[in-house]
Amino acid sequence: MQGGPSQLETFDMKPQAPAEIRGPYKPTATSVPGVYINELMPRLAKQSRHYSIVRSMTHTAPIPFAALPQFFDDLRSAVRADNAA
Repeated sequence: MQGGPSQLETFDMKPQAPAEIRGPYKPTATSVPGVYINELMPRLAKQSRHYSIVRSMTHTAPIPFAALPQFFDDLRSAVRADNAA
């Protein structure tokens, strides 16, 4: 999300981290066991079986927005490969 809240306040909460790291919001359980998201997104938590949370993507761009073309190119490649199968 460009300009949105950080991952530590949305989809990658660290409830066991020190208070100065974990942020002001509490985690809430989703419909997927062991997956928690921000308490302010209860409807999204209920729908979690319908989406994926990717926590393993990396890039070498000096600023995050410069990595967006790489992300979308990889996504398009994956969709094309899936359709070819």
